[in-house]
Amino acid sequence: MDRTNLNRQVLHADCDVGRTKVESAAGKLRALNPEITVVATCASIGAENAAALVGGADLIIDATDNFPVRYILNRAALGARVPLIHGAVRGFYGQATTIVPGRTACLECIFPVAPPAEGAIPVVGTTPGIIGLVQANEAIKYITGTGDLLLDRLLVWDGRAATMTTLTVERQGDCSACGDNRC
Repeated sequence: MDRTNLNRQVLHADCDVGRTKVESAAGKLRALNPEITVVATCASIGAENAAALVGGADLIIDATDNFPVRYILNRAALGARVPLIHGAVRGFYGQATTIVPGRTACLECIFPVAPPAEGAIPVVGTTPGIIGLVQANEAIKYITGTGDLLLDRLLVWDGRAATMTTLTVERQGDCSACGDNRC
């Protein structure tokens, strides 16, 4: 854990600097609820291990920080047929959607080409809080079967204007990840 992460990581504090995020988060979650079982895995997601990391999951929550890894996670979710709750942040802006393999647009349908990687833009601490809460809300709705999920909809947060917009997205038949003619 690096000190620069503390403005946007509510599970971590100054005393966690130098520990891995996984260790810190697992400890905090166990302290909040000693009845839960936390299996902490410290691994970078790559094409070679993504399927194993998502294997056995009922739901995946995407909190990755770049499009190449998001695409790998998207394809692993599609392959395992596990719903994926996507979230991404940059500066004052964020987005979220819920992807159900075989039913909704996948991440590559929505973003067939990754947005250009720009220089480091600091994340305003409130942005991941807002998008993280949207993702948590989506997870609760999915698990309980209540409410309307962000299916085929991309929620876009603009923190500078304090607005949320929901865009309709569609599954693409020619999508290289989930389309009808994929290899």
